[in-house]
Amino acid sequence: MNKLISSAFLFLGSLIPLTSKAQVYTERQTRHRFALLTIGIDIESSFNGSSQYLNTQGSLQQFDFDGITRPRFMIGGTHFWGHADIYIAIPLTYPTYEIENQSVTFLRGLETAFKYYPWRIEN
Repeated sequence: MNKLISSAFLFLGSLIPLTSKAQVYTERQTRHRFALLTIGIDIESSFNGSSQYLNTQGSLQQFDFDGITRPRFMIGGTHFWGHADIYIAIPLTYPTYEIENQSVTFLRGLETAFKYYPWRIEN
């Protein structure tokens, strides 16, 4: 199911450049050019790591996992006439590992960011 959802978002994400239009910043700053919306898909990667789980005897057991790559849906925008970039990244999949007849899911929450630029972002 997760692969189907990821594939659908990747397919739709590939169509966005064909149908989207943007209003570029012009020489003057008007109230109509305050913010621009950005929507897209990116891929987040992480290196090897480790975690813990309760084994059948009730004690903590450590396990290592390989690097993880997963797609994220991003919604953001350039605000304040090109001086700020704000976005939220929503993970589309959560890898699951089977260890001693238990499912261990690698959960990663939303990522939000605010970046301020003293000079305006240009095309």
